[in-house]
Amino acid sequence: MPVDFDNVISLLIGAAVPLITEGLVSLKGTLKQRNEAMKEEAFLKKSEQLITLAEAKVKGAVRSVNQTYVKDRKRKLPLMANGQRESLNSADKLVANRMARSKIQSNMTTELQEAIKTIYGDYELWLEDQIEAAVWEANNQVYYNEEEEK
Repeated sequence: MPVDFDNVISLLIGAAVPLITEGLVSLKGTLKQRNEAMKEEAFLKKSEQLITLAEAKVKGAVRSVNQTYVKDRKRKLPLMANGQRESLNSADKLVANRMARSKIQSNMTTELQEAIKTIYGDYELWLEDQIEAAVWEANNQVYYNEEEEK
């Protein structure tokens, strides 16, 4: 009995087309997932760089205000019994905070603000937390430096 190669080829092609299509769809899905993962990784890396830059801008502004305003105000405060100066009053702290915010805002690009909003949700809350952390760091660094000098 002769083999009808046209029929065999038709059957093989008919069976292979759905398998090839399914394989291509699966490959497309896998490539799309990898592409999304690569985009996410690039976004996270870029965001990390932007956040690091934003944090540096906050610390720089706080140090600047500390140097130009806070230290001058503290020099004018009386010494306490333990030899340390009194703390700034609420009004001076508010002025220092506003000065730092102004410096930060003038140096903060839209891209930085958007990255912060994307990652942390609330730019203003993030900024306030960063200012407070930088002030704490500056105050404790001064304290540690004074202790080391004694």
